Amino acid sequence: MPKNEQPNAIRPAPRLGLLDALRIAAALVVVLYHYTAWGHGYWGAEAVDAWPVLGKFTIYGSIGVQLFFLISGFVILMSIQARD
Repeated sequence: MPKNEQPNAIRPAPRLGLLDALRIAAALVVVLYHYTAWGHGYWGAEAVDAWPVLGKFTIYGSIGVQLFFLISGFVILMSIQARD
């Protein structure tokens, strides 16, 4: 046992790399959505289909926002749970 470590010291739980990876993936999906999914008229302009094939997949990128905040809330609750 190292000198500085107390025998009953509470160690923080290790980070869950999978949650970090999912959060990064959700953020990247949102970025791709904003960059490629122009095939709608929500911005008041005529629909532009600049990425016809990729846009069919990234149109669901708006779900990435909800996924990102869901995972972030879970991570916050996990960090609060470890405190006294």
